[in-house]
Amino acid sequence: MCGISGVVGLSNISEALFQGIRNLDYRGYDSCGIAVIKKNNLVVRKNTGGVDEFFHKNDILSVKSTIGIAHTRWATHGSVTHENSHPFMSCDEAFAVVHNGIISNYRLLREDLIGEGHKFYSETDTEVIPHLLEKYYEKYKNVETAFLSTLNSLEGTFAVVLISSYHPSQIFCARRESPLMIGIGDEQKFVGSDFNAFIDYTKNAIIIEDGEYAIISRDSYVVKSFLT
Repeated sequence: MCGISGVVGLSNISEALFQGIRNLDYRGYDSCGIAVIKKNNLVVRKNTGGVDEFFHKNDILSVKSTIGIAHTRWATHGSVTHENSHPFMSCDEAFAVVHNGIISNYRLLREDLIGEGHKFYSETDTEVIPHLLEKYYEKYKNVETAFLSTLNSLEGTFAVVLISSYHPSQIFCARRESPLMIGIGDEQKFVGSDFNAFIDYTKNAIIIEDGEYAIISRDSYVVKSFLT
């Protein structure tokens, strides 16, 4: 099982993101990565290896941001490589995604997206998600609508979390048969694959149920159903 951590706050969240993903080490991992937004641009750092090694070797704590997501991976689709590590980005670099679970129809989705001009760099099922988001955003010009269209295109199981330069103060996430929850802090909001992702900062948690998605900002959150 992989680990997911996400934080949005008033001030720099790098330390909280590090502690969150570090607390998920017990799940096992072979690679690690983060995505943050700086000056409305996505910054992605990822590599093979463990959390402490990754954060300190790549000086991740010096990357200042008020919003970010992180992931530790235990390989299911594809070997242990930099390219197969999360997060994954869309071609236009406007969406960054982390994911737990298995997208069972990813091969068909990938073939269709390649036919439409999208470029893939990994062997993973997850990489179809940011490309679907880009595709549907181009159609609807709305991140939430693009997210819903993407979720309803996916078959299989998932906990998926994303940030986008189109909404640089919000985290979008959803669950189908893979654990995901929100942590409610005074100056920060969190999302995690389990309680340990934010236990150092808050004990106030909201469980996202199967078939639900959430939009989280520093001072609010909303949970809705994506079932049609």
